[in-house]
Amino acid sequence: MMALTESQNEIREYLLGSLSAEARERVETRLLTEEEFYAELVAWEDELIDQYVNEGLTDEERSRFEAHFLCDPERQQKIRFARALQKYIDAQPKTPATEPEPVAPPSVMEDASPGFTEKLRAFWSSQSWGLRTAAALCLVAFVGGALWLAFFRERAPQTFATFTLNLSASNRAEGFNATQINLPLNVDALKLSLLLPSGTTAESYRAELLSISGESSNVQVTGHDAQSVTVIIPASQLTHGTYALKLFTLNQGAEQRIPGSYFFKVS
Repeated sequence: MMALTESQNEIREYLLGSLSAEARERVETRLLTEEEFYAELVAWEDELIDQYVNEGLTDEERSRFEAHFLCDPERQQKIRFARALQKYIDAQPKTPATEPEPVAPPSVMEDASPGFTEKLRAFWSSQSWGLRTAAALCLVAFVGGALWLAFFRERAPQTFATFTLNLSASNRAEGFNATQINLPLNVDALKLSLLLPSGTTAESYRAELLSISGESSNVQVTGHDAQSVTVIIPASQLTHGTYALKLFTLNQGAEQRIPGSYFFKVS
């Protein structure tokens, strides 16, 4: 395995669940405040999946991977897809190259080894136009059906827990103060009023929720005025832990992020 930087090794061990409580808290703080660090974690998720599918983990790492990493249902789905893709690729006949390819040094070959994302892209590009079109139509039909079911089956929230959040500077060195939120079991959703920095104006806003586990999703913006933006997050999407909300202004189709984040901790 290629040598890892301290930051990369920390992310890898975090995903495998082997960091101390102090180190884990440090990583989770960086995930909520540093976008590049979060992007690196997402890349390492794909890398670990590729190593797991291709028997690239040690026995100890494999045990920790299965016990910790695969607790997330979305990651389990990625593993199933990666295995199916690998099985398809292995079943394809090997076409000899017309010209001998230069042999790279071992270190270069190791670094250039395709990961899960690259394999997926290569697999998709190799398919015929007709197959890709059919797959795209199936995907559209599937997504449309899922949206239809979500629209008609999920009732609108009726009860809310309401809180006001202040914007915090996204600076890991300074840390951040997360508003403590006690979410009662009998409420359907969390309604948050996000106070805007002075002088902020926009035609509309977009809000994005980031969890400690690294998952990101858009949340519903239900209104705004000169002082604040109101968002609603279904209680079913929240578990105990710390979250960060990123807010974006939308003006004539152009999107710009408001510097900083709104932090809260559900207990």
